[in-house]
Amino acid sequence: MAQASARRATRRGNWHLRDHSLAQRKALLEAQLPGIARELESFPAEIIVVDNGSGDGTAQWLRATWPQVLFEVSREPLSFARAVNLGIGRARYSHICLLNNDMLLEPGFFGALVGAFERVPASSAPRRRFASPRGSAARKPAKR
Repeated sequence: MAQASARRATRRGNWHLRDHSLAQRKALLEAQLPGIARELESFPAEIIVVDNGSGDGTAQWLRATWPQVLFEVSREPLSFARAVNLGIGRARYSHICLLNNDMLLEPGFFGALVGAFERVPASSAPRRRFASPRGSAARKPAKR
């Protein structure tokens, strides 16, 4: 399990959002991808972007700008679960980190995540604290 835990796939989502123009979505990906790629250099990993029916040229932009990024394109918007499963189906590694396209990661994020899996190999979802763009901690989901 230790060897398998060193393998990662990162799946990015590019959802069909009416309130985000192509320029906004592209700006989000431009802000995220360099840091994600840099963070993953020390791990066997892949980055997968799911273009969920955006129809805005994201796939062409990724192909030209980020040839190392794998991507899946749905011509029509899918449910969140179906879009996630599309990306997961493309993944080659045993551990997958799902990120939305509006998340920026702090340096060391993947190292901390790998460390959590190495400390508890049977873990399926280590918890991390997420912060809003203004830096305040996001609320934790209520326990059921």
